[in-house]
Amino acid sequence: MKYTFMPVFCLLFCTFCLYSKDTVKWEDDTPEVKIKASGLFSKKKDPKVRNSKNTPADSIAREIAVDNYRFQWQPQWSFAGLGGAILPFALESGDESVLGIVETLPQKDTSSSSIIVFINLADFAIINYTVMTGKDVRKFCFVPFSQKIVCLVKSPYNKYYPEPKFQLQTIDTHTAEVISSTPMAKEEPVAVCSNGGNVFAAFRDSDRIRVYDIDKLSEYRSFPAVSNPAALKCSRDGKKLLAVGSSEIRFFDIEQQIVPEKKITLPAFFNPDKAVLCSEDASKFLLSVFGGDTYFYNGEKFIKICKRTDSDVAWSAAGKSILVGQPQNSSIASYKPDDLDTPETQFRFQKLRPYTNGKLFKIITLPPGQAGIAVLDKRGALCHFTCKRNRWKKDMIIEQPEPL
Repeated sequence: MKYTFMPVFCLLFCTFCLYSKDTVKWEDDTPEVKIKASGLFSKKKDPKVRNSKNTPADSIAREIAVDNYRFQWQPQWSFAGLGGAILPFALESGDESVLGIVETLPQKDTSSSSIIVFINLADFAIINYTVMTGKDVRKFCFVPFSQKIVCLVKSPYNKYYPEPKFQLQTIDTHTAEVISSTPMAKEEPVAVCSNGGNVFAAFRDSDRIRVYDIDKLSEYRSFPAVSNPAALKCSRDGKKLLAVGSSEIRFFDIEQQIVPEKKITLPAFFNPDKAVLCSEDASKFLLSVFGGDTYFYNGEKFIKICKRTDSDVAWSAAGKSILVGQPQNSSIASYKPDDLDTPETQFRFQKLRPYTNGKLFKIITLPPGQAGIAVLDKRGALCHFTCKRNRWKKDMIIEQPEPL
């Protein structure tokens, strides 16, 4: 089942939702702050709905999906009078089964609130959402083999001093309950990841990584890793941790205990800010820096793919291909690992009908059985692209919301 949101019906939909008893109205009600924006979403009881039906077996999507409820969501990226917070964060699970999109309502002189919407990538249906009232979610990570997520939450504006500015919180996506939390002492992690039992967090201007127990975040231990860490990745099999620093990469065995295994020197003058794993054991990976180079590590050496990279790069496990956003012509290029000189295919995602004008925000690879890729742009449009006979076709999943 495909959820398509059409701007033509936006006003009618909003009017209906605002007065529906089954819909939560998410807006500031205080008379001092005049904000017209609201995020509209509903959760209606329906015994016939099986949101887990089309999710892959043994997937994170299957764990997160909630049956017997019909979820609806009307994204409202533009906020009147606030300049538009637009799209704070989006993340695809490591098994390519589910996409989580954060929508945040920032408010002046009062606490922000966030909602995390979960979309099954096998059919683009909304299978769950988690409402975080009074919590400004900056990023989150999925917990493998679980319905839990770990969120990085910014404290309310009036709680910065003397209290910590950030918190880590383990959340049950079915109940929205906080299982565990811990303050971050005014430090914002540049990266977090989980292998199912632990959460790993890296901090800028540091050379250590903290490791927390998923269900007991109040306690942590740290270990030396890399200087100025910029990215962390836990392998899909949960056995390895890849830590990317300013000059090197280090691998750790984290299955039983944290044991250093391997160190790799980065190419000269290359300071990546993003890592993408291209194998279950993390032996092959992509590294990129926004506006700069992208490299592929094939298990033996680094190979440069391109000199200018747009907002995102990705690895398609189903297609065994590398996907790179290229800003010169707002295109996405697909490369095979054994031929990185010339793209296998390339297309301009904005120029395919129906036309969109948002810049690239995230490339989303799809699970086996679902053809093509998806693209989320910075204006909130989610599109599905498929290629047949070297021609690309575009389907709109979520339309770009119209300004309020």
